[in-house]
Amino acid sequence: MSESMKPLCVDLDGTLTRSDVLFESVCGLLKLNLFYVFLLPFWLLSGKAKMKQSIASRVDLDVRLLPWNKKFIEWLQEQKQHGRKLVLATASDQKYAKQIAEYFGIFHAVIASDGATNASGQRKLKQLQELLQGEGFDYAGNAQVDIGIWKHAENAILVNPDAGVQA
Repeated sequence: MSESMKPLCVDLDGTLTRSDVLFESVCGLLKLNLFYVFLLPFWLLSGKAKMKQSIASRVDLDVRLLPWNKKFIEWLQEQKQHGRKLVLATASDQKYAKQIAEYFGIFHAVIASDGATNASGQRKLKQLQELLQGEGFDYAGNAQVDIGIWKHAENAILVNPDAGVQA
């Protein structure tokens, strides 16, 4: 993995965790009441960020139980110990992102969806650039949507990449 000391921005779904927080939260929502399945399309009409916020306002996740990418997390902890700035950058709702950042205690900042903006793809890139004020960065991710961010990163770190992403 990269030995850069540039800030390292880390994706959550499929990278830090082997799951998807939206999927996990929808499962939790439907466990509360199966009839929420009928509200999901209406929440989505207001946008993905609003839908994620609507779910997060109703569902608490036990972040300790998510399927974490332990080897990658150990490497991130080493990076933090060496003084590297780590940023959790996710399209998941800010409620969950902040809980996860607090749980690990290694992230200097969090970028996440906030009910108005879905922090994915180019919107995530824009928020990263604003946060880092033009400073170069490395980016760890796994999905097609990360390719646009990798194009602006100094180093691309592929973690558990989706099929076709590595190519």
